[in-house]
Amino acid sequence: MVNNGFPNPCLKYSHLLNPVMLELTSKISNKYFTYHEKEDGGYYSRNDFYACNRVLINRRTLWKTNNESEYIGQVHIYGEINTITLCFLNGDIKHLTKVENTYIAKNKINLNIKSDVEDFEGQKYTIKVYEIGNIKYINYKSNSVYLFKKVFEFDELIWKSNNFSESAKSISICIMKHEKYLGILLTNFNYLLYQYINNNWINITNKRLRLNKFMLIFNINSGLKRFKNVPIDYETDLMNLEYSLFFNFTPEFEQNLDITKPKCLTYNLITNDLSIVLCNGNKIPIDTNKALIKIPINPVNSYLFPSKSFSEFTFNTAKSSFSTTSLEPNKNSIDQLDKTIDELDNSIDQMDNPIGQITNSIDESTNPMDQLNVEIEDEMNEYISVTQSEEEIEQEYENLTHFTRNELFKALSRPIEF
Repeated sequence: MVNNGFPNPCLKYSHLLNPVMLELTSKISNKYFTYHEKEDGGYYSRNDFYACNRVLINRRTLWKTNNESEYIGQVHIYGEINTITLCFLNGDIKHLTKVENTYIAKNKINLNIKSDVEDFEGQKYTIKVYEIGNIKYINYKSNSVYLFKKVFEFDELIWKSNNFSESAKSISICIMKHEKYLGILLTNFNYLLYQYINNNWINITNKRLRLNKFMLIFNINSGLKRFKNVPIDYETDLMNLEYSLFFNFTPEFEQNLDITKPKCLTYNLITNDLSIVLCNGNKIPIDTNKALIKIPINPVNSYLFPSKSFSEFTFNTAKSSFSTTSLEPNKNSIDQLDKTIDELDNSIDQMDNPIGQITNSIDESTNPMDQLNVEIEDEMNEYISVTQSEEEIEQEYENLTHFTRNELFKALSRPIEF
């Protein structure tokens, strides 16, 4: 499976979440899940520090996994639980409909691309067409619960998902006079790039940047408060062959920034150019040959403390010694990060590394497909049978262990005010 996009923030600390079961017929809130009523049914959303690893209907298993990347964040139910939508932390969606005693997933769809299409608003996907000079862009985006699992051109297969949880949410095509490209944005934030060469679509993804090797770091100094390693939530998008990362700052930090704050990071899959776009419209190119790039950002009240107010957005490229997958929130890594970013004072209190002391009870070696009884009638349908004894369920509840709230707070990497 390709692994080249920015890490999904929902999965960053999935190994620290407590996996718990969810009984869909309960329709009540508890410390694990919150139930929300809707006109056509309702939905369960996970509470902090918990995620669903098993879905039950009348104490019988509909779906389960031992893989932390397959945990569920929300479950929507409709009517008399005849239709169910499973929303996974990794971005995948399973929309199940009950047929007799079996739930069938039919939300994974095929896409047949064409070069002579116009703007289109459909139930399953949307088409947006842009023409810039002699270049034509065609963008397909899936709607609602639907996701792409195969892409064709004139019935010739270009791409298909390789496993149970891989799907695409956006497809973007660029048509030039002598060149043609196709980009695919997967639900797990990774991307694929194809080029049309000698009447064939060739996968050239490995010629592009591995964005998961980069690191985004954000510090705020408003004169009144100083924060380091501010958490940045983000969403991915693919439009006109540009892979974009749109930033979502929490209100706590949003109020400290003006329009010079970063809006998004864009990566042009054709030109291989990487840029930061600010909310004031400025576009700052990023030289990936440099190990460290700092972009100053003005706090909203910088005029009150002109000599003390300074914030920055730091971009560590693959040339740096940091990795988004290997950095641990212990004292050594924080000190190293401080020295590299801005050489500010090292007055942060001594921190232990509780993550290293936490044992993960999830058996990662178990394949979720081994635990899921799936019968394939054809390539479009997945049949998920409901089978499990009550004794198994009761035993698992007895064996379930949980982290305390304080343990989770200590373990998670959080912004440090000093």
